[in-house]
Amino acid sequence: MAGEQVRKERWRFPAWWLVPLLLFLGFAFFGENGVVHMFKRYRQKQQLQVEVARLQRENDRLRREIDALKNDWRYIEAIARQKLGMVRKDEIIYQFPQAEKGSRGKTSASGPAPLP
Repeated sequence: MAGEQVRKERWRFPAWWLVPLLLFLGFAFFGENGVVHMFKRYRQKQQLQVEVARLQRENDRLRREIDALKNDWRYIEAIARQKLGMVRKDEIIYQFPQAEKGSRGKTSASGPAPLP
């Protein structure tokens, strides 16, 4: 029986070790370089990589557009027609008055107006 008591006392965990162990675990998880912060940094790194890839695609698109504006006359003409409303000398433009919002719905529902 005396041998059993010696074994129990030998394997007994000292209570004062609990404080440094808890401090160590606290710093390991929540400290400046802890697991929680490392996980947040990992997620931030992934988000930044996605943003960098998006910006690289945007830069490539802009480079192609710059190249087209410098070298492709058809692209320049298309931009001038769309954004500036430009036309060639031999073209005729027909402009029709826009119908009011309220009368537009009535006209389309009832069909064209009869001739007098």
